[in-house]
Amino acid sequence: MKTILYSGPETDLTVGARGAGGYIRNVSLMMNHFHSERYTLRHVPTTVRKVTDSAWTKVPRMLTELKRMSAATPGASGAHFLAQYRAALPRELILSALCRRRNIPYVYHLHAGAFIPAFEALSVPMRVACQRMLRDAGVLLCEGEVYVSWLRDRLGLDSVWLPNFVAADEVPHDVPVPFSGDVLRLIYVGYCYEPKGVFLLVEGARMAAAQGLPVHVTLVGKEAPDFGAWLDEVEPTLDGLPMTLERRGVLPHSEALSLYASHDAFVMPTAHPGEGHPNSVNEAMMARCTIVATRHGFLPSVLDGVGSFLEERSADAVRDALIGLWADKEGARVLADAGRERVLEQFHGDRIFPIIEDAYDRLTAPS
Repeated sequence: MKTILYSGPETDLTVGARGAGGYIRNVSLMMNHFHSERYTLRHVPTTVRKVTDSAWTKVPRMLTELKRMSAATPGASGAHFLAQYRAALPRELILSALCRRRNIPYVYHLHAGAFIPAFEALSVPMRVACQRMLRDAGVLLCEGEVYVSWLRDRLGLDSVWLPNFVAADEVPHDVPVPFSGDVLRLIYVGYCYEPKGVFLLVEGARMAAAQGLPVHVTLVGKEAPDFGAWLDEVEPTLDGLPMTLERRGVLPHSEALSLYASHDAFVMPTAHPGEGHPNSVNEAMMARCTIVATRHGFLPSVLDGVGSFLEERSADAVRDALIGLWADKEGARVLADAGRERVLEQFHGDRIFPIIEDAYDRLTAPS
């Protein structure tokens, strides 16, 4: 059994709260669910930057991470960096250099959706250093298919598409038929702040309710202060409308998973600059929710043919999409069924783990 050092954010693997960040969720997915007869993972946690951090905190954090990786390398056959690039790039450059110095091959895993603009915005010295790190990687994994073609065409590098996945033991076997009740039940799971489109979701639902559509909205995840304050003002205006709003906040992952199946649609009018392939979209699809989203980040390729795309990023567009789903419930169910099937065929752990094993095989093969 070979040991792979899995470098990713600190997290309590026993909790897996939602609304705490996609990187943290990916770490818990890998550490709790990856299974192989040839490889075992050892988590080497990276520190998580806080809003209150100052420039003076960077050096102690870097030293902490370097010490952790250095202590973990004895006996390791390889390393897997869940890349955060952008502000984390100096850390990744240093840790990858440590691996090269100790002859430990590494996987560099491009996660989330902002690598290309982040790379193009680098200073020339940092861009050269980043290219060196990418070229020295034993294997490049990419969450988005667009990265595979970009790396090939821009840098002449081969890479492997590795979409986000759901764990086999979290996939519900029996899910209710959506759009069967008297109320359109909508859900959003994730950090509740403007770039994710939560203002538009609530306002679009309120506008649909004003036109007579009975609707219930469930929000799961931490609320940004401005969004929370806005919701406090919005809630009294719902009196007299056929609309209810449920604010669940941050929940343990198991509780969040149990909520999807009681809803008809997952709505995310996102413009988040780092939008990639959200775990919450996978989870909603596996629970037979229809996805309503913008054509942003990696969502067009993830949802092509199985999701409902907004014509524009506006409350009006959300309202029209919701009314359209309710008017064509059978069509909405077809999308929901197709989304669940896509998850089972392409984004299921049993499909993804062999790709990861193959990457580790290539990484650790004798040169």
